[in-house]
Amino acid sequence: MGDSDREDRKKRMWTVDPSIYKRDPKDNSLRSRATEIAKWLGRSTFFLFLFIYPVILVISGILYGGLVFWSFMVGSLGVIGLIIWKAGYAGNFSGRNPSLKRQIPALFIAFLMALGFYAGLIVLKIWLLPIVITILGLSLAVTLRKTRL
Repeated sequence: MGDSDREDRKKRMWTVDPSIYKRDPKDNSLRSRATEIAKWLGRSTFFLFLFIYPVILVISGILYGGLVFWSFMVGSLGVIGLIIWKAGYAGNFSGRNPSLKRQIPALFIAFLMALGFYAGLIVLKIWLLPIVITILGLSLAVTLRKTRL
């Protein structure tokens, strides 16, 4: 039993082998360049869809009506569900068994909050922003005070 065996046994889970971050000597420049271009293209496409899709969703709903909007919306939720299921993350949601006793009042309160926000935008206009910031700040202060005690 040498020192290297003893060191191998003492390695912890958080010990990282730095050699995994080094480039493969057999890696040619064409392959690495193609990989970089593919990563850039994928990232750019993702951010393009991230910012453009909500705008297209709303504009198509305005131009073509509610049927197109809701079909896009349901299709989007279906695609998201399919991706989660095929990627293997569906098991993370299997233990959720939500109670309707909590969800229905929460949805009603959220609807009233959204209604109040939009009514405030229409009636109060510029004054709504300082009012909302003040209310959020006060609620944050109350929440932090309760958690510290």
